[in-house]
Amino acid sequence: MGLSGKPDRSRKVKQHHLVTSFNPIYSNDLVISRILPKSLTPPHTALSLKRYLCKIEGLAEPNTSLFELLSSDVAIAGSTRLKLQDHLGIGATSSEPMVLVTNKLIENPDSHEMCYIYYHVYGEEGKVNLRAPFDKRDISLGCIDTLSITPPRTVASLKSRIVNVEGTSNQEIQLFEDTNGEVLMNDADHLPLFSETFSGCLEADPLAVVYVSKTPSSRSTMTKAIRAKYDCNVTTYMAVNSCGREALVMAANLPPIQ
Repeated sequence: MGLSGKPDRSRKVKQHHLVTSFNPIYSNDLVISRILPKSLTPPHTALSLKRYLCKIEGLAEPNTSLFELLSSDVAIAGSTRLKLQDHLGIGATSSEPMVLVTNKLIENPDSHEMCYIYYHVYGEEGKVNLRAPFDKRDISLGCIDTLSITPPRTVASLKSRIVNVEGTSNQEIQLFEDTNGEVLMNDADHLPLFSETFSGCLEADPLAVVYVSKTPSSRSTMTKAIRAKYDCNVTTYMAVNSCGREALVMAANLPPIQ
């Protein structure tokens, strides 16, 4: 990760977006920072690096994960030894920094001129007006910075980022590779966001986000039979309300039919 006698570089990311570092090194990229290898407690492991980064960034270490690269799918194990004096080691350049991910809530995410992924949003009755449309001439078209998608970059993390941006965290969604809706994307699928082309990379060919309606079940979830404490000779029947809940109703308690 480090250069001998020179700072190590890392980028701080929240679960849903980029976060300004307390120690930025560039005026035009406030999410990237660096440290000297000698600042870390030996032995130099991923855990000792993460603890020091959390200390200088004001984060709680249990709420963070450390990734080797922006494109990494799996966080580095805490016991992993790091060769910090290697000029070719991880985090040695600002173009390939390590990534610190935190689930701590921090306001005011930064925006950066990076690669975007575009998406169209639909409901059951057609396109949906977005909270933050990319183009005011097409208010159902949105886009997000690919770097704002939390590693590992899967369809699930992309969906999480989209619902966060659109303020629909309680809404279930499906993602399709294009607006034709022929190919449904699976949550576990890896997103090749650092490839030259990928689904949704063009404004003219966005992904399709479809809101899935949450309908109450019309069947009871009660599966275990119970025995009544007293016997009675009263006529009863099962009734189902508008929410799909069942109940036993005694006919004797009902008003007479006029």
